[in-house]
Amino acid sequence: MKNTPIKVAALALIIFGGSAAAFADEENDGSGPGSEEAAFMGATISLSDAVKIAEDAGDGRAMSGEFEEEEGVWAYSIEVLRSDNQEVEVVIDAASGDVLETEIDD
Repeated sequence: MKNTPIKVAALALIIFGGSAAAFADEENDGSGPGSEEAAFMGATISLSDAVKIAEDAGDGRAMSGEFEEEEGVWAYSIEVLRSDNQEVEVVIDAASGDVLETEIDD
């Protein structure tokens, strides 16, 4: 029983040490530290605004979305489901709110 605090501390080091290493590997993906996060935080258009724009442009309801770089421009890529069950990808410029692309998925 006297070793219990030591075992707990050792287990915590293993758990948190492993997750820190995994997090460090995730950030070394070649895109530069924090570039996506910095772009997201600096975006003029919020995610909720992008969803509204996409729902209007795609004539449906948003199902999912991503924040990503599209041809050198940071953008929201929102999947919209129409009432006829067609899925539409709507790409919204994160700086201006302009619809850059609308594509119906087959």
